[in-house]
Amino acid sequence: MSLGENIRKFRIAKGMTQETLAEPLYVSSCAVSKWERDECLPDSAQLPCIADELGVSLDRLFGRKAVALSDIAYNIFQFTEG
Repeated sequence: MSLGENIRKFRIAKGMTQETLAEPLYVSSCAVSKWERDECLPDSAQLPCIADELGVSLDRLFGRKAVALSDIAYNIFQFTEG
């Protein structure tokens, strides 16, 4: 999967709209749409913020198969707080 496809997949999995992802990143929903359609890439400085908003590691955002320990810890933390 491409970066754009992963952004879309994780955004939908969190129940977010393009607008709700765009707002904390200080970009337009049109920018998010372009990322998801692989028309352009987000600025590299935004990637950690995108991953944080989506609740995944940069590895998962880029489609790496290995699961990071931080992802497991994050998911456990989210589950226990939810």
